[in-house]
Amino acid sequence: MDLSYNVLQFNEEKPGYQDSVACVRNMVDFITTTDVLNHLSLQGMGYQKPQLLEICTVACSCPNLLAIHLSDNGIIRDEEAMIEIL
Repeated sequence: MDLSYNVLQFNEEKPGYQDSVACVRNMVDFITTTDVLNHLSLQGMGYQKPQLLEICTVACSCPNLLAIHLSDNGIIRDEEAMIEIL
């Protein structure tokens, strides 16, 4: 599933915040319940560390997920976040 560069908004004061939070919630629910997802591309979507950790935590338990792409979400500059996600 490729959702790359569908930019979300995680600043509470900006339009689209509630929809972005709902998107993460729906993504977590989907990853938790699916057994057919094998590839997930979330590049450049504007995720922050909390959202990435939430998604990656459930992705670790997804039985057929072979690859998840998270580049261009700003974590390259945050070594602590990168280590925590791994």
